[in-house]
Amino acid sequence: MSYLGRTLTAMTIVLLGACSNGYEIPKQLPGSGSSSGEKLDYYGDEAQRVSIPKYYDMVLAYGGSPHRKASSTWDTDRIKDYLLYEDQEGGKHLLFDAFLFLEFMYSGQYNGVVATERAFADGYGLNSAHKEDWQALIDYYFEKSGLNTEMAPLDALEQAYAEVSDELGLKDRKLGVVIFIPEPIITEGPNSQLSVYWGNLDGEAMNFHETEDRIKAVKWYVDSIRERFYAKNYRHIELGGFYWVAETASTSSEILKPVGDYLSSLKYSFNWIPYFGAEGYYRWAEFGFNTAYLQPNYFFNLNTPVSQLDEACQLARKYNMNLEMEFDDTLLNDPVKADRLRSYMKYFKEYGAWETQNMAYYVGDDAVRNMKYSTNDNVHSLYYEFCDWLITRPVRKF
Repeated sequence: MSYLGRTLTAMTIVLLGACSNGYEIPKQLPGSGSSSGEKLDYYGDEAQRVSIPKYYDMVLAYGGSPHRKASSTWDTDRIKDYLLYEDQEGGKHLLFDAFLFLEFMYSGQYNGVVATERAFADGYGLNSAHKEDWQALIDYYFEKSGLNTEMAPLDALEQAYAEVSDELGLKDRKLGVVIFIPEPIITEGPNSQLSVYWGNLDGEAMNFHETEDRIKAVKWYVDSIRERFYAKNYRHIELGGFYWVAETASTSSEILKPVGDYLSSLKYSFNWIPYFGAEGYYRWAEFGFNTAYLQPNYFFNLNTPVSQLDEACQLARKYNMNLEMEFDDTLLNDPVKADRLRSYMKYFKEYGAWETQNMAYYVGDDAVRNMKYSTNDNVHSLYYEFCDWLITRPVRKF
């Protein structure tokens, strides 16, 4: 589910599906330009793409802000535990076939001064991220830094999947990478009216009261990711899409369709994971998203009845959405939380999502890995139960 959805759920106690398997894309020839008529610049094999990549089981990988410390370190050993699953009979399988790299805030130093956190999406009660914060996340994905003790996350993913795909005989199948897009928040903060704060592009200060400037900032970010990704010449992973980090459409609905059109013209998926009851969630296709995963928001608050999980499954079916499975490390020491994960598996099966839909997986900081290495027999058993449920999904075509 989305991080804000989790946050909002937690706030109620103390404080927080995709479309069909085929995605419709604008009918235009490679190099002919976007749907708005602009000329496109391609990197690598982009011009040869004939369809938008899709993935069956996409895990959310948080990291990039100094406040996460160790959990920002996506090294090869950690990544392999999300790629390679060995069942109890010794059979080996690919677990997740895509990684969604994302962050919702940046906490760090600005000009040598420790600053308060800045948010990549509206609604957190924080000041808005600047261009330098967006750039810091781009650098984090592609460069070794203090947050990446071994290597950059995407370098580690490339190396880990090269080894795993070789072991599993999946040399012809690339692993999917989806990167989040920060929301260009209109004002600098919840108590500010300043809209010229983010930074400059092409020598001009961006004014986020202007729709065109917000779209321009997003395209700069997307193009920076594309350029950096293809400069790496990865052979085993592919940049398949982007994810809109804001979990409600209330503050950016006017820029979503132009962004979606731009991404579709380049054959990238545009993904969204709105929280349960988020404004506009059922209008996801109208906003230009290729795929949307609805958050049930059932796992986190023990006062949330199972009827909400049931309703989420019904709504996903009604509005042709995929679903997000949600759990975190709290299940390691809480049997009630462990049973909530089992409820997700049960309801997703009963409503047919297990059989036919693509899925996203919120796993907290490292829940899958911690389940795998748990010394608690019940938790370790749940690890096998979950992984077996995932790898046997009929929709998976590999």
